[in-house]
Amino acid sequence: MVPPVPNLVAELRLVDAPDAPPLRAIVRATDAETQVGLMYRKEPLKGDEGMIFIFPDDIDHRFWMENTYLSLDMVFIDSTGAIVGVLDHVPPLSRDSRHVGVPSRYVLEVGAGNAARLGYRVGSKLAMTLAADSTAISGLSQTGP
Repeated sequence: MVPPVPNLVAELRLVDAPDAPPLRAIVRATDAETQVGLMYRKEPLKGDEGMIFIFPDDIDHRFWMENTYLSLDMVFIDSTGAIVGVLDHVPPLSRDSRHVGVPSRYVLEVGAGNAARLGYRVGSKLAMTLAADSTAISGLSQTGP
């Protein structure tokens, strides 16, 4: 697990499109951070930003959208960076459990429709770089709502 670092940001790039602009995602790695995620946020995410959840184990991670006002795409990524599942246009404000039925280490949330626009599909591989960043991503914070 990644220790909490204020404003820790992941930059993600498709391995087969290294010249494409990166997606920047706020990192959520602690239990408290992963429980909150994008809950309560009402401002839409920009097309080049998101939130990535980093977990200590590869398991079939399950998510819900309780208190999440935005429709999201969820991209499930294994420990090698391979995309193992994508859920498109997950409806907001739902307690339904969402998962892809295969183990993943990371789950990336982006605005609805952005996973397809960015070319994120099962079998694609992402490269991720982590860095502390003093600039906010559209008001996302490391500490929650």
